[in-house]
This record gives sequence, structure tokens and C-alpha cells, in this order.
Amino acid sequence: MLRFILAFTTLLICLPATFSQEEEEEKTPLGEEMSAMNKSWRTLKRSVSDPAKNQQSLKLLASMRKAAVTSLDMVPIRSEEVSESDRPDFIEGYQKGMKETLVRFDDLKVALENGDNEKAAALVKKINDLRKSGHRDYKPEDED
Repeated sequence: MLRFILAFTTLLICLPATFSQEEEEEKTPLGEEMSAMNKSWRTLKRSVSDPAKNQQSLKLLASMRKAAVTSLDMVPIRSEEVSESDRPDFIEGYQKGMKETLVRFDDLKVALENGDNEKAAALVKKINDLRKSGHRDYKPEDED
């Protein structure tokens, strides 16, 4: 019983630190935009295959596109880990990835507007690959 109480107390002490770290990371302007995009993304992935949800999917996509456009000129916090000489290339790579994401968002919008949910689902997979690649390259190691 004493072990249980000690384990539970340790959990209660450590848990708030975990949440506060996540909150700090999302308080950057870029973190907030990415968080907004991610929330819509999770819902969009589930709705994109259903033609009855195309209007909902288009609204989610518009929200994501707005956040992506806002994020385009922001600088990832991970750029601070890159040497001064490599930083311009790092930022340019981030912006190139965001522009590619916006192009894919536009392709997805056309597919949804045309009721081509099969193509939309395939585009979601491509966008997800871009997302994973971008997070691997530009998001701090301890996130997502």
C-alpha cells in the first residue's frame, strides 16, 4: 500500500510538469498555428472519405489553409539549434515545405469540391507524409 501511495504521489508531482511543458511549446505563435492545424487535421482525416461530409471537410481545410498561410513566414523554434551559417537554408526549407503543403491543400480542395473522395483520400495520405517529414525536420525533437 505504501508503494502505491508513493507511486501515486510521484505521478501527481510529475504530471503537471508534463502539461506545463506542452503548454509552453504551443505558446509560440508558430506552435499555436500548428496546433490549430493539427486539431482540424485529425478530424479531416476521418471525414475526407465520406461524401456526405465534404462541406465539413472543406471548412476544416479552409481553417488549416489559413493557419498554414499565417505560419509560412514564421520561423521554427528549432532554427535556434542550427548554426548561423545554415539557418537561412533551414528557414528556406521550412518555407518550401509549407508552400508544398499549401499546394496539396489546394489540390484537396478541388477534389472535395468535385466530389472525388477517392482522390481526396489519396491526397490526405500525401499531405500526411509531408506533415511527418516536416515535423521530423523542423519540429523540436521532444514534440509529436
